[in-house]
Amino acid sequence: DSIEAMHTYMYHCHILTHEDDLGGGMMHQFVVTFPNLCSHTTGLNQQLNDGELLLFPNPNSGDFSLKFNANGQASSIQITDLLGRVCYREQMTGSEYNKTIHLPEKGVYLLTLYYGRQIINKKVVVD
Repeated sequence: DSIEAMHTYMYHCHILTHEDDLGGGMMHQFVVTFPNLCSHTTGLNQQLNDGELLLFPNPNSGDFSLKFNANGQASSIQITDLLGRVCYREQMTGSEYNKTIHLPEKGVYLLTLYYGRQIINKKVVVD
């Protein structure tokens, strides 16, 4: 039962020489992720358990593969950008889903898998 999440935090630096720094000045952000959020698993031949999601490569250049074993349960995926705009949505049919998805713009996206009563989130990076 692991729902993965990403948390962004802000910090303020009190070193005055950083005030005019081109890299953001005295205010910066950092991201804390749970270990499974950025897994870099590769290989289409990996055996998946029920409800397990495989996304690779991640980061990618716009095309990535998505493999999921739904075991006959109703499921769907949705990909949104960081502004919440839906970039991709699809109902998944059958027991095993194996597809290549294309995202045309560079950026960070949130892939949400609705599987039975579970919601699984994965970060997708297009560089």
